[in-house]
Amino acid sequence: MFRMYLVLTLPVVFFTVMGMASSSDRCVEFYGDKRIVAIGDSLTRGASTLFHERVYHPFTNALAVHLPRASVETFGVNGETTAQILDRVRNIYLSGYNKTLPAVGIVWGGTNDITLGDISPNTTLGNLIDMYEIIATKGTRCIAVTIPRAKIFNFQQEKSRRFINHGIKEFVSKVASRAAVHPTIKLLDVADASRITLCEDGIHLSVGAYNAIGMHIFDSLCEWAL
Repeated sequence: MFRMYLVLTLPVVFFTVMGMASSSDRCVEFYGDKRIVAIGDSLTRGASTLFHERVYHPFTNALAVHLPRASVETFGVNGETTAQILDRVRNIYLSGYNKTLPAVGIVWGGTNDITLGDISPNTTLGNLIDMYEIIATKGTRCIAVTIPRAKIFNFQQEKSRRFINHGIKEFVSKVASRAAVHPTIKLLDVADASRITLCEDGIHLSVGAYNAIGMHIFDSLCEWAL
């Protein structure tokens, strides 16, 4: 199953029934017309296949449905490495062009670094942590999404994926341990979740999996609204 952490030892339940309506209402009110941005590669863009055709169904679709007043923005670019995504994070948060900073930044990248094969996993992890820190130090919240499994990964690529994901979890855990109440950075661990189904290409996710991720992120956003 999915594992969403405040700290690594406290998994959040997949769906909460009791008090769902009232907490959802508070969540909608809390985020109002604030900006929520998702930044990453083709997984963030929601690349999938349906009847052998390429389709795009980002997890942000589910967020937009449940946060109708918020400005939910998707910045997923096919083929981008973490170095390129980091440049875009800097542009959004540090360039000064954006007068209204996002209230939440969701980062999901690293798959292309692994498939290219010439980028060190330490470099990938460092780029991801730089993104998390930029977002958090600007006074906004961050959700770090781990790298999902892929059928196309060979042994060495899978080893790199596990190394990077371990580093992500360790970093978020340290941030959570220093937080007085709610951490500024949360983890969405999709690394080996059985509910994460791949589409036909063996690397992107099914439409249903993107929807499930969107609902998990919505639940996590609502925790910040309490």
